[in-house]
Amino acid sequence: MDRSAKGIRIAGALLLFVNLAVFFLPMTKIVHTNYGTKEFSAFQYLQNVIHPDSANPHVFGVSVMFVVWGLLVLPVILSLAAGIIGLVGSAKQILSGIFSLVIAGAYITLFFVIDSLAPIWNISGETAVSWGYAFFISLSVSIAAAVLGIVSFFVRPRRKKPVTSDVIPKVQEIKNEQQNMRYNIVSPAEKTGDENMKIETVRGVLVGLAGIYKGAEIPIQDGETIRIGRTADNDLVFENQQKVSRKHCVISFHRDKECFKIVDTSSNGSFTNGSQECLPQNMEICLKPGTILDFGSEENRFRLE
Repeated sequence: MDRSAKGIRIAGALLLFVNLAVFFLPMTKIVHTNYGTKEFSAFQYLQNVIHPDSANPHVFGVSVMFVVWGLLVLPVILSLAAGIIGLVGSAKQILSGIFSLVIAGAYITLFFVIDSLAPIWNISGETAVSWGYAFFISLSVSIAAAVLGIVSFFVRPRRKKPVTSDVIPKVQEIKNEQQNMRYNIVSPAEKTGDENMKIETVRGVLVGLAGIYKGAEIPIQDGETIRIGRTADNDLVFENQQKVSRKHCVISFHRDKECFKIVDTSSNGSFTNGSQECLPQNMEICLKPGTILDFGSEENRFRLE
């Protein structure tokens, strides 16, 4: 679900980036009785408002300024912001979707106020003002991005409450079943401690708090990287744990920096300290000792020590 939501947001972001290029393409066509047809881009409208033609000075009213700044310039700025957020934001962010709706609303409104753009050049004798192809490109991609934004609201991933099950194997059973693993469980912890306990000594250990590794300690050597996932080729295997992806993440320990580095590549996400927002995907994130880390959901929870 996380990957689907992220894909939808990336698609919307790429569509909105089209508005940046269209800003410099013909937005309107003004047909003049003496001069024929002239085409003007949104950028030219902005230029003329900021630096009016000295040979034909013109004082613009509030309606014209609103159309230029609010309906021509603002959607481009929002397109840039929404595009960046959609590309680098998490799968659960909704800001890019909200921006896409505002952008589509601006272009739809602009469609009905085309006459407000004619006074920009104050040319007498003009016969008609119509939209150029650039406007219809912006209108189309903005509506498409808005539709994707609405869809993303419904597929926005949410954390599921853990389901209690009696079939979760015990630590000793895991030790017996996974003898060929690169990383075996060192020892069952007699007491895992409180989740919020203060870490006084950095050990480079994942302490299982819930799930199939509850009560276990999994060591990570300084500078080493372990692969975590559902398939057998991982270093730490979560067999039959559907909320854990096949290639969920990789974690390394760095004693000199006193931190654990994680790169999440999952479709279900990794969460820290009970947050509802998953870690960014395919980005190296540094986690401090004492961090509570969930793989997919609270069903498989660890403390970094």
